[in-house]
Amino acid sequence: MKLTIAEITGKTKYYKLDNGGWSTLIAEDGIVSAHAELAVFRRDKETVVIEGSLEFIKKSVCDRCEHPFEQKLFSDFFYQVIAAEEQVSDRMETECSDDAVTTLYRNDPEIDIDEILREQGILAIPVKALCSEDCQGLCPGCGAVLSDEKCRCVSDNSNSPFAVLEKLRK
Repeated sequence: MKLTIAEITGKTKYYKLDNGGWSTLIAEDGIVSAHAELAVFRRDKETVVIEGSLEFIKKSVCDRCEHPFEQKLFSDFFYQVIAAEEQVSDRMETECSDDAVTTLYRNDPEIDIDEILREQGILAIPVKALCSEDCQGLCPGCGAVLSDEKCRCVSDNSNSPFAVLEKLRK
């Protein structure tokens, strides 16, 4: 979905988007459903404000136990779109302010909402996918899923330097 900046008036417009083309591009696969709500309004002649929320369900595989599961993800966002060219500093390193992160500079007459939703969806996906916070993962020895079954490893401590102490304890 693309919005033309010239057509955006001072009146707030609300949009509800379900399973658009942006949802298939959040991840290569695994998006079960996606829903976004936007409020678009103009602050002044050159600034457009976009506020919204994104909610989607993604099929994932747990990074600890390798079980497939579905996770519900959310993202609230705020952007200021300025119809001007970005002023770039000559310095090599600059600190990013909160305003710099939420400001988009556009030379084109259109705002690509799909691109904004795709970016927010990618940012909402956690680095480590866990089926639950208390997932114990796999046993490194026997490969048992420790949340579902008991470890099948046989503990042989006879080569341990502390094996002598164990004999003394008995």
